Amino acid sequence: MKRRDGFTIIEVLIAVALMSIALSGVAMTSIVSMRADTTGHLASAATTLAQTKLEQLRNMPRDEADWDEGTHQEYSLDENGLSASGNPFTRRWTVDLAYNNQPDLARVTVDVMWSGGGPVTLSALYW
Repeated sequence: MKRRDGFTIIEVLIAVALMSIALSGVAMTSIVSMRADTTGHLASAATTLAQTKLEQLRNMPRDEADWDEGTHQEYSLDENGLSASGNPFTRRWTVDLAYNNQPDLARVTVDVMWSGGGPVTLSALYW
């Protein structure tokens, strides 16, 4: 019987098919990982924007317009809270004065939404 060296075309095709399946699995894992990273980054930025607004209000006199009872909104914010057309974040805060029938107590709730995600919601009580 004569010895044959090398691979047959069927063996090569099977090897290529198996490699294709393995590489497509790796590619899908990478895509899912990148999406999760982007979502995490946006949620982190939204949390920072909400915390920033709560800090701004804490350091602001109560006679400022941002302290008026009701809902306030800022549109097209970037990660630093700067407004410009096309930025993904919207920040909304609701001021409840005399919260829980306490005249010196106010509750502020901040919601930050972004294109295709959110909201991130934070609340704080102020005396």
